[in-house]
Amino acid sequence: MSKLLTDRRNAVTLLTLNRPEVHNNVDDELAMMLADAIIEFGDDESQHVLVIAGAGDVTFCAGANLKGMRELFEHRHTGSAGPMGFARLDPGKPVIAAINGNCWAGGVELAVWCDFRIVDVRAKFGLLNKRWGLSLADGGTQRLPRVVGIGNARCT
Repeated sequence: MSKLLTDRRNAVTLLTLNRPEVHNNVDDELAMMLADAIIEFGDDESQHVLVIAGAGDVTFCAGANLKGMRELFEHRHTGSAGPMGFARLDPGKPVIAAINGNCWAGGVELAVWCDFRIVDVRAKFGLLNKRWGLSLADGGTQRLPRVVGIGNARCT
């Protein structure tokens, strides 16, 4: 089964990160698929809104696959889209994060990359990457303070 599910409903494209067994973390293959899908959405004049969700009801996205960090910094879209496949892209249309569960580390970066966030009441957020001494690598250091305010961003 594909690591990224794509569903077009009229003028809305729904992308679902489909790795629930690893909390929808993003490996290099998923990052390339995500970048390809975002670029395709941006180029498709019949599509007006992009929604990004995570498969299952536990985790929206747990961020990068820590077992494959080297590959995330070496795939074909790293330079143009960032390690997780979205940070440097701008489809020029509204993007909505449908946060249906836990949102950790790079998942937070994906959420703040989106223009809007719709959050389930059970969702929890955290920058757990700091536990391993890893910084945000997909624009989160810039976007998070813009979304939640500098004081709140410093508390995370």
